[in-house]
Amino acid sequence: MLSLGHETEDRLRVHITDAKKQGWEVPYNLLPREQPPALKKAIGKSTTVVYGESKISGNDELIFSYISDPFSFAVKRKSNGQTLFNSSSDESDPFSSLVFKDQYLEISTKLPKDASLYGLGENSQPSGIKIQPNDPYTLYTADVSAININTNLYGSHPVCMDLRNVGGEGSAHAVLLLNRNGMDVVYRGNSLTYKIIGGVLDFYFFVGSTPLAVSYYISWEE
Repeated sequence: MLSLGHETEDRLRVHITDAKKQGWEVPYNLLPREQPPALKKAIGKSTTVVYGESKISGNDELIFSYISDPFSFAVKRKSNGQTLFNSSSDESDPFSSLVFKDQYLEISTKLPKDASLYGLGENSQPSGIKIQPNDPYTLYTADVSAININTNLYGSHPVCMDLRNVGGEGSAHAVLLLNRNGMDVVYRGNSLTYKIIGGVLDFYFFVGSTPLAVSYYISWEE
C-alpha cells in the first residue's frame, strides 16, 4: 500500500508497505510522527492513500508521481522540474528493479553523473563523508572502534544529501529512509540502491537551496 503525505511545503513522505501485512517500523511512540492510514485490502494491484490533505497547497515544492504496473515512483522539484528520485526500471540497468518481500526490500533511484552525495552514517570511509562509487556502505549498528575503515559503527543514519549544480546555481536535497533494519546502500555513479533485510519503505524528502537549509528542514516540528 502506498501512502503519500505533503507534511510541509518542503517535506514529502512516501510510505510503502504490504497491504495485507504490517511490516516492522520505528515505534511511533519513540519517534512521534503522523501515522499513515490503517492497512486496507489492496484494490487490484495497488492501494494509494493520500493523507494530511489539509496541508497540501499550491506552494508545495515537491511533486510526486507514480506508475502502478510495474510500480515505480518519482519525486521532482516544482520550481525547476529537476528529478530528485526516480525508481523506474531501466533495461540498461539490471539493478533498478523493485523487490518487496518479508525479509528483503530493494529499491533504486537514478542519479545524474554530476551529483555529489554525502551522508549514510555512521560508516567509516577512507574518503570521508562524501559517498564514493562502489565503496561499501553497510548500516547495521555495532559498537566498534571508529579507527577501522569500511566498518559500520554504533549509530544507523540512512540519510543521504545530494548537492547539484543546476543552471549555474547550487541546489540541495536530502532523502531519509526511516528503516532501522540492516541494509546495504550501493552507489554506482549514476544510481543509488537500497538493499534492506526487512521492514517498510518509509521515505522522507527534504528540499532547500543550501545544505544548511536542508538540515534545517530535517525536523519533526511542523
